[in-house]
Amino acid sequence: MGCIDDEYLLEKIKNNQPKDLTDENDELGTHDKGDLIKDFLNIIVKHDPLDMKIIALYGEWGSGKTSLLKYIKKQLDDDTFKTVFFDTWQMENDDNLPMTLFETIFDKNKSTCEKIKKETWESAKAIMSGLVDATTINVPHVGRISLEKVRMSVNDYLEKGSFADKIDDFKIKYRELESDILKENEYLVVFIDDLDRCEPENILNLLSAIKLFFALGKRTIFVCAVDKTAVNKALQCKYNDVIKSEEYLEKLFDISFDMPIVELDKMIDSFIGFDTDIKEIKNFIYAMHFTNPRHVKKIFNKYLLLEYYRGLNIGKPLLIPNQNLLFFKLLTLFIIILYEFEKETFITLKQYDEKLDYWKKNTEGFNNIQGLKALKDKGNGTIKDIYMLSPVIRSRAENGIKQTGRKTSDLFVSILTTLFAPKIDGYIDILMPDYHRQFMTCTVNGKISYAAYFCNYLNNNQAVFRNSEITNLKTIKYTTVKQSLMDCSYRLWDIFAMAELYL
Repeated sequence: MGCIDDEYLLEKIKNNQPKDLTDENDELGTHDKGDLIKDFLNIIVKHDPLDMKIIALYGEWGSGKTSLLKYIKKQLDDDTFKTVFFDTWQMENDDNLPMTLFETIFDKNKSTCEKIKKETWESAKAIMSGLVDATTINVPHVGRISLEKVRMSVNDYLEKGSFADKIDDFKIKYRELESDILKENEYLVVFIDDLDRCEPENILNLLSAIKLFFALGKRTIFVCAVDKTAVNKALQCKYNDVIKSEEYLEKLFDISFDMPIVELDKMIDSFIGFDTDIKEIKNFIYAMHFTNPRHVKKIFNKYLLLEYYRGLNIGKPLLIPNQNLLFFKLLTLFIIILYEFEKETFITLKQYDEKLDYWKKNTEGFNNIQGLKALKDKGNGTIKDIYMLSPVIRSRAENGIKQTGRKTSDLFVSILTTLFAPKIDGYIDILMPDYHRQFMTCTVNGKISYAAYFCNYLNNNQAVFRNSEITNLKTIKYTTVKQSLMDCSYRLWDIFAMAELYL
């Protein structure tokens, strides 16, 4: 890959935080979607009454929703729209998110009439404080006060009429507030962001408040960035699957838009378009099922930094594999993925003695495990050291080879795989042709482990998958693995020390 200089590094390293979206940095291909939503907002405000008041922007965490919301906000005409950007995650420590949202609208759009402001606040307080069980809340221009005292005043307030009356009263007061803070033919657009980072209860409380209370306004539109998975988990937590997320969201939002499918190829090009192995690197990323845009950015940030450190002999550069060889590039990316997003598995793989002892008790034909342990004990463990174990396996498991039809190359890759395979429950069959697929039963937080996908990727025996349900399987070429023999110095277990030092 070659040495990366300071200028190139600073140009290519991407800030993982959302930034202003432009044609030049629109790596996620969302620019057109933002223009569409902007135009849609301009159309709906021309109709009276305003029918579309709550709009959803669906996308998984890290798909670029924040950047898109900020782009839309920036593009809206100041003569037609006033905007509020509400980051729920930053405000989550407040005890009552709906009231904090209401306070934010107040602060961003100063009311000229103190009477309207006070009456609207009292009305909002009466209907929203019951949404949470907190002990204190933030009161605009006053500070934090006891919710018990608020509830006492709320009870007095509610005694004067039914809750339905209070809803009607809030609608009247809120519309008076709109008229006070907005010019004629002007609309308020409130962008709700980072809901997917909040606790389940807070997600549902805020969405419910927007639907039940804030949508009572006549000239207020909400654009909410929503991760359906987060909402589904919140509903499961509160209602035990009685309410399905799709039904809930359909009733909540007037209309929805989806984030566009991310062009990962384009994103990877923006990082390492110069790399001659970029096609194989893309194949590897897809084979690892590692497609979250924000996560992809993060691992390539680290990847470029490692090459920078190695080129300038920063720290202990010998811990970093030779990035001129494709196998080591892919191995480095794999370890970065594990270290950043599956630390528990990283620790398991790092603890070789424990893992190999476990496999020794749960495996038939474990000569390769004994051989690996001997290499570890001697301080060896290069690719060539592991390759030299292959004849041992071939001679000691000859019957097994005849039965399975395995090639020497398959055995070599199987031994290599053993280093990076996750722990699985029960018996491990090293001699089976489909050796790598055994590890696909390993899950972390309900998802197949990245280590399992890596083992599957190392399976160069394509014949295993003929007539199977798997199509377009991406696996490493045996020649790619064997080319790594050109580096006879790098000990593979050093890659864990590399991660702990540099990552």
